[in-house]
Amino acid sequence: MSSLNIATRALTTNLSALQVVGNNIANVNTEGYSRQVVSFNSVAGQRLGGSYFGKGVELESVTRIYDQLLAREAQLTQSVASSEAVLYQRLQQVEDLFPMGESGLGAALNDALNAWVDVSSSPTDLTARTVVLSRTEDFTQQLNSITKTLDELWVSARQQVDATMTSINELAKQIAALNVRIVEGQSATAVPNELLDQRDQLLRQLNTHIQTTAVVSDSGAMTVFVGGSLPLVLGGEAFKLARSDTLDPPPTDAPLDPKQIGIALDRDGQPYSISQDLLRGGELNGLVRFINNELNDATNLLGRMALGTAVQMNEQHALGLNLNGDMQPDNPLFSLAGGYLSMDGIDVSFSAIPSRTSAPALTATVEDPSAFIASNYEVRITDAAAVPPTGSMVRLSDGKAFAFTVDTANNNQLVFGSGTSLDGLGFSLAASPALASGDRYLIKPFADASRNIGVAISRPEQLAAASAVMVRPDLQAGSGLGVETFSVVGFDLVSGSMPATRPTLELTYDDTTGQFNLATTPTPIAPATATVSPSTLTYSPGQPLTAKISINDGAGNVYTIDYSVTLRGAPADGDTITMLPPGPGDDMRQNAGNAQAMLTLRDVPTFEGIALSDGYVSVFSEVAARVQAAKFAAEFSETKAVSAETARANVAGVNLDEEAARMLQYQQSYQAAAKYLQTVQGTFDTLINSFG
Repeated sequence: MSSLNIATRALTTNLSALQVVGNNIANVNTEGYSRQVVSFNSVAGQRLGGSYFGKGVELESVTRIYDQLLAREAQLTQSVASSEAVLYQRLQQVEDLFPMGESGLGAALNDALNAWVDVSSSPTDLTARTVVLSRTEDFTQQLNSITKTLDELWVSARQQVDATMTSINELAKQIAALNVRIVEGQSATAVPNELLDQRDQLLRQLNTHIQTTAVVSDSGAMTVFVGGSLPLVLGGEAFKLARSDTLDPPPTDAPLDPKQIGIALDRDGQPYSISQDLLRGGELNGLVRFINNELNDATNLLGRMALGTAVQMNEQHALGLNLNGDMQPDNPLFSLAGGYLSMDGIDVSFSAIPSRTSAPALTATVEDPSAFIASNYEVRITDAAAVPPTGSMVRLSDGKAFAFTVDTANNNQLVFGSGTSLDGLGFSLAASPALASGDRYLIKPFADASRNIGVAISRPEQLAAASAVMVRPDLQAGSGLGVETFSVVGFDLVSGSMPATRPTLELTYDDTTGQFNLATTPTPIAPATATVSPSTLTYSPGQPLTAKISINDGAGNVYTIDYSVTLRGAPADGDTITMLPPGPGDDMRQNAGNAQAMLTLRDVPTFEGIALSDGYVSVFSEVAARVQAAKFAAEFSETKAVSAETARANVAGVNLDEEAARMLQYQQSYQAAAKYLQTVQGTFDTLINSFG
């Protein structure tokens, strides 16, 4: 009977091997299938007489070919590739909003600036003035349109975040359900290979959405971690991912900014925030980076361009006279609705979000638009009980922190070292309610600027093209000096009210020094005082000469005026240029000094040293650079992912040539076993017949 058992076992074992080979061939195109192999074991021999006789072969196990390291590498690289791919795809949509050429925002900005050329040539021409308003309107409409599209991208990206998290949560539930089946179906000698393949395939799919870490216990159950150490799947239980703002209560460290996406793990009603840095890979990571970083930065770049342009042009416009000869300090060229920053009576958009509803309000003023950095900021009160209170302001674009103290004696101004401004902005806190340590404010100076910008002037005669100053040259015989442009380029009402009269500025040329000596005339009557700085200016033909007069009229009115005049030609000793406000009867309609000053703004360094007319370049180049970086990262990570998956498939995948060879091997073994069984059976038949 032993020979019959040997033959029978050989038949059934090789038949099982053929069945495994057939299963491999059948699943050659099944995604996630791992090739299976059989392991044989010889049956323990039996001692007869002085020797051991073998009892044949038995099937020890059917094992799937699975390399954990290669599988993990394939999952991680695919996770990163998915993140970079969705980020690149989204950034391409942003890039489409910033074309170069005649249809671009840069051309619209330059058209709005250059339209002042005709006004400076013919300041009473209503057609030229109308063109300025039309070109300015085109510029603001483009800003509004781009911002609207950025808002739509934000909405669609957030919807994609929600859809991605729904997929993640569904995959987590399926993995948890498979955990239960695997634990039930696993024994000490056998494992459910197909269920393990299904679970690994689900894990691969999960990693395309969010990068995970998986640990398999001795029981066969898999624990899946996200965000470093938060369990998404724990045995047969699956938890859920959600946006922080959809949870009640939300995590304590949820983003202050409602435009920012916070991701949290909801464990039976207890939310745990997942830091953006810990998402690391997957579509979810790419979408969160796009919303929180790229889209936010693009909005700030566009807003800085809108705000810097509007503030500088509004400030200069306020220093001129309209066609009726009136100053219009409260009638700016650009309007900006919403919350407000203030600068010399000009309102510009601003929003600050406190961390607690009872915190004192925070206000801000524009100090220097040329110092703007396209960033949001966060104010953190460190010690409210200190004298003076202390804190720090973090520039969120680069994470740099700036310490400050709160000047309680001066409207609760924030003082940064020896200065009261940071990146061209000044800040102050309301006197009540009281500050508290740990108070936080998110400051978004530029978020709404391009969304709310518009043209405030509706009639061409309201354009302030004339300068609020006249020039009277008193030239010596033989002088070749001529006046090219002149204007008021700055006015700062330090305290009090708008003065009824203004001082004159007198420039007298000294041939021995090659400089103009500066003075104010007439000398103020005490207690009024007037000073001019600098006291001398070196003459260079075609280069503007600028000076500041500071006035204290002794009645509480303190103000400064900045003058600019451009001269050409060869001056003679004693040549005098007097700059003075117009008097009664002076006709200012042919004066185009302020239009000339508006034109000079084109070359004023505004955006981190870039001229105002080239402000669009800073936006376009930054967006283009990020798109190129994202493209490189997407292509590189995809190459790595393909390579890692190929390495995994080379080990775990089905090779039809190899399976054909094994099929032939096991077929021959099966046929040999069948022949052996036939021989044994014939031998037994002969014996039985012989003794029968």
